[in-house]
Amino acid sequence: MMDMKQRMIHRTLARRIWRPLIRLLTRFGGKIRRAYLCLLRPKEVEKALELREGSCNNCGKCCQISFPCPFLKVYGSHAICKIYHLGRPAPCAAFPINRSDLADVDFEC
Repeated sequence: MMDMKQRMIHRTLARRIWRPLIRLLTRFGGKIRRAYLCLLRPKEVEKALELREGSCNNCGKCCQISFPCPFLKVYGSHAICKIYHLGRPAPCAAFPINRSDLADVDFEC
């Protein structure tokens, strides 16, 4: 049986290591899913995008999900894609494809 000190260590590990790691892996999995959908199932993406409402608020959170995009330039609370008009990758242009994508940015998009 675990004593109190061991339980505290396990809670600390969960809070500081495991939860952020699981969140990072989940977000990276979303990035892979979006790339797969855009590259191999573009018709599904088109249908999903027809249902989308609203517009981009230029926060740049989608460009920093797993790692910061090298093409993102941040100005305080505003962000600009350096290759926006040159042809962004399909997963970038399609974000968010569905509601689970919004979970990757904490529904702030």
